[in-house]
Amino acid sequence: MMVIVSKLEWRTEMRDTLAIGPLNIYVPYLMVAVVLLIGYGYIFLLLHTHNRKNKKILAGEWVQMMLLTILIWKFSNALFHPIQAINNPARILYLNGGTYGWVLGSVIAGLVFLKNGKHHHISIHAMSLITIAPTILAIGFYGLLKGWVVQYLPLTAIMLYSYLVFLSFVVLYKKVDHHWLTSLRILQWALIGTVLYFIALGQATWNFDALWIVAVLSISILIIDYKQAHQRK
Repeated sequence: MMVIVSKLEWRTEMRDTLAIGPLNIYVPYLMVAVVLLIGYGYIFLLLHTHNRKNKKILAGEWVQMMLLTILIWKFSNALFHPIQAINNPARILYLNGGTYGWVLGSVIAGLVFLKNGKHHHISIHAMSLITIAPTILAIGFYGLLKGWVVQYLPLTAIMLYSYLVFLSFVVLYKKVDHHWLTSLRILQWALIGTVLYFIALGQATWNFDALWIVAVLSISILIIDYKQAHQRK
């Protein structure tokens, strides 16, 4: 079945392609733009809730960090498989860096974000506040949008993405301390939820690398939290 509204139509042969007259738009790219706009607005609301300044600068830095992460993830396959990329340059367009690409993109974008934060004299508390919660919100909203627009999502996936969105809004509660440890705890709970999701679907085997990365991050955050709590005593 094809639904047509004026010149706007969903193509039944490719549900992830939107045709507007002669123009074809890859829907996931459109969803990324929507999610970045949501995250941008969320940061303004978050900073207003916690009485923070430099809203425009901080929101812009987050968008730049997210775009850099996505670009590195998308094209890092050529870095991991240079010979194949040279022999077949077109593979860069339809392949990505997978889990390792996400890790590489996150690390590089995070370092650039920290460098820019220091340049703008942004405190570590403010940087943690606008890094973790908005990113978790973006992942959650993207997953829900993808399930609604592009492909069917099982109930467990809907629960995971809804859980991530819920966690991001916890930080909006005025009485929540905006110490950087709070952001780490939000990240930890998000990671725990992700691990439980993998286990519930029986995907821990085929997604072994991602599972281990998430598990190591969770344990690292737990150790940091414990040491900080011990020092405060």
